[in-house]
Amino acid sequence: MKVLVADDDSNACDALAISLRLAGHVVETAYDGASALGKARAFRPEAAILDIRMHDKNGFEVAAQMRALRSLRPGCLIAVTGEPAQSQAYAGREAEFDYFLIKPASPEQLEVLLLQQATLY
Repeated sequence: MKVLVADDDSNACDALAISLRLAGHVVETAYDGASALGKARAFRPEAAILDIRMHDKNGFEVAAQMRALRSLRPGCLIAVTGEPAQSQAYAGREAEFDYFLIKPASPEQLEVLLLQQATLY
């Protein structure tokens, strides 16, 4: 699958991208929300893994903008957060994402979600 990974922690972003590439996915990375949207426009990902707390545009803003543009609607949006309590605080905003995961999201867990999505295509 074509996967976009966006996280302002470049080490976490790059590590996740490497594990996804090793699993056979084509991956683009972005280190902030604005870059994520720009990369999404050019790359047209089938799935996006977005950090919730990025500095410029948070993951909710990026997800909402991706969902709003017909040409950018990835089949699967996965939110990742470094703070377990955040997932509780965002309970009313799940509609923007298909899945919420706590960092560090395991490559195996992500692969299961991506494979489930791939079977829908």
